[in-house]
Amino acid sequence: MYNIAAMELNLMRRLLFAVGFLCMTTGVGNASSAVPPTGMSGDGTSGSRDEIRLGSGKMQRVALIIGNAAYPDWPLATPLNDVRAMTELLHSLGFTVILRENATRREMHEALREFGRRLGSGGAGLFYYAGHGLQLDGTTLLLPVDARPVSVDSARRSAITLDTILGQMSLPRSSKLNLVILDTCQNEPFMHAPSITGRGHDDPVVPENTLLTYATSPGTRASDGYGIHGSYTSELIQGLLAESGASIEQIFKRVSFAVSQGSGYQQVPRMYSTIRQAVYLSAPMTHIAPRRLLTLAQDPDAEVGNFSLSRGILPQSGEARYELEFWESIKDSTDASDYEAYLETYPNGRFAPLARVRAQRYRTSATGEPEQAAFKIEEMDAQYLVTSSVNIRELPSTKSRQLGVMQAGQTAHVTGRLLDRSWYRIVTSEGTVAYVSAERLRKPVPAPSAAPVTPATPKPVIIAPVEKPAATPPIAQGHAESRDCPTCPVMISLPAGSYTMGSSPGDPSERPPHKVSITRSFAIGMYEVTAEQWSECVKAGACGYKPNISGVPDKTAARDLSWSDAQQYVKWLSKITGKAYRLPTEAEWEYAARAGTDRRFWWGDTADAGKADCKGCGGKWGDEAPADIDAFTANPFGLYGMNGGVWEWVTDCWHKSYNGAPADGSAWDNGDCRERVIRGGSWRNDTSYAHSASRFKYDADVRYLLNGFRVAKTLP
Repeated sequence: MYNIAAMELNLMRRLLFAVGFLCMTTGVGNASSAVPPTGMSGDGTSGSRDEIRLGSGKMQRVALIIGNAAYPDWPLATPLNDVRAMTELLHSLGFTVILRENATRREMHEALREFGRRLGSGGAGLFYYAGHGLQLDGTTLLLPVDARPVSVDSARRSAITLDTILGQMSLPRSSKLNLVILDTCQNEPFMHAPSITGRGHDDPVVPENTLLTYATSPGTRASDGYGIHGSYTSELIQGLLAESGASIEQIFKRVSFAVSQGSGYQQVPRMYSTIRQAVYLSAPMTHIAPRRLLTLAQDPDAEVGNFSLSRGILPQSGEARYELEFWESIKDSTDASDYEAYLETYPNGRFAPLARVRAQRYRTSATGEPEQAAFKIEEMDAQYLVTSSVNIRELPSTKSRQLGVMQAGQTAHVTGRLLDRSWYRIVTSEGTVAYVSAERLRKPVPAPSAAPVTPATPKPVIIAPVEKPAATPPIAQGHAESRDCPTCPVMISLPAGSYTMGSSPGDPSERPPHKVSITRSFAIGMYEVTAEQWSECVKAGACGYKPNISGVPDKTAARDLSWSDAQQYVKWLSKITGKAYRLPTEAEWEYAARAGTDRRFWWGDTADAGKADCKGCGGKWGDEAPADIDAFTANPFGLYGMNGGVWEWVTDCWHKSYNGAPADGSAWDNGDCRERVIRGGSWRNDTSYAHSASRFKYDADVRYLLNGFRVAKTLP
């Protein structure tokens, strides 16, 4: 029997689609209509002006980025990709970024209040939105994910108006400069509703010192594109990366032309500005590589054929470009559904033969067991020794469900070796088929005997509960290992010592190199704090934030955490252990990272050695998530992941150089303490961020996907 309420909802959705209410694409919105800004034409042209360079100088730069995609009845495909790419790009320009994904109306208002608070002291503010939007009575409405705009009244009640955003950014402040980018539709589902203000499609009222851009004109829709980014944001990212010598206005004009021409003038972006200076990016942006920023490299699979593109160069055909973007976004996936989605969109595409092969390879049956043809396996029947703790997985992938943990010294009954990846198939004592990484197993060497003996019955595999702490790899000789509780981080004790902190050839913030003497021994985490360890703090009620990152393996670094979040964790550790846990000082961190060496990296001066989790550092690497915390080699102190992995918070306040820095290893806790230091680079950054002296800053109260931490402890 049909559910009547569901039928009514479905009919309502069809009606809304039929009248053009919903924009099933990710585009840009319009603004309140009124008189063109003084001194500006409707297309945003202006006369000669002074210059402002956003990426340099002391001007504060704050951005609020909102991407809404998970609408219950009309979900979108690209906004989250759009906002994550824009976040990384703006972060590289020195912006403090407030990022909100799939925000409700309340969450959007809270983010706007935080945005306004941070803008209060002056500087440049940037607001970027990707998601559903519409026009009502001449006003642009941005829809939170909990909006139910089925009527004029419900649309007004549940949406956020552009006037609200502009009002928040128009509060008086020094050096005020506002950029507003709306990637949403401008269609008018209630165009026959009575007008209250009488506003139509006039040009918007733009506040002083504000540039306002829309992906499309009033009354029209904006394209979501066919790849990982919306059409407008796709062109915008390319423009910002490629046009470093152009002003912001020039870049937006070129983006507008590209989008208009590419859509056959069905989508024509608009721009308005009351800024009297020419605004520039301060430096070429071509080195920046946010997540999947439309840069393509030659596909590594030989089956593809002779496909080859220079990095950053895309085909002129829009459809071909979107197909390549789609493939680039999934080509390293081990999920069959990704390749099936590609085949559904491009059944005769350039990569269709390879996609069919991979879809079959990674597809699982309805019971969750691998199909016989899914993996190429060499059958075996042998007992292998577990050399260090290893996770037991349902499938041969670190993203697969974890069934348990095997400890060092146990034996595993190996029944097969995968030919196309470094995994073994095992059978547990309960008869369950599972998979473990081949790197953690070795065939035991039989003990010598004078006479043949009857083989002993193999020791059964005992799967330890997932919550049980895993054994840790051996550490460097002479550095004591300790652990204060079963769920606490493993700590390495380091002696007092001296070293040269900083680097002459590096970034100016790493100068001047100076002698630092660590005056007392301390302990520091062998690994970055893991997702599992952070979850324990959340379960205990001591850590208030649970990162919205689905499917994160327990053994990867906890991330998307602020400095303030890290303080909650060390306070909790101190309480449950009675020990003095804290974040390391910046000097302690670099002392630990260098591990008695004076080279750029602890292993040498070049990064391509497969010893760190960063882009271009060699070894196994993927841009989706950081590797397991022990996936790369430990440094001579026995510490893992000091280079790459996730950016690590330290105690110190940010200073733009080491002039005046303490020389005794203590924290530098004066200055601009709203911004704190992060160290070590991340898995998504290139080698220029991963060396031992690398340092950067971030707002202490703002969470970011690449930021995590490791703990330190004061020793008696």
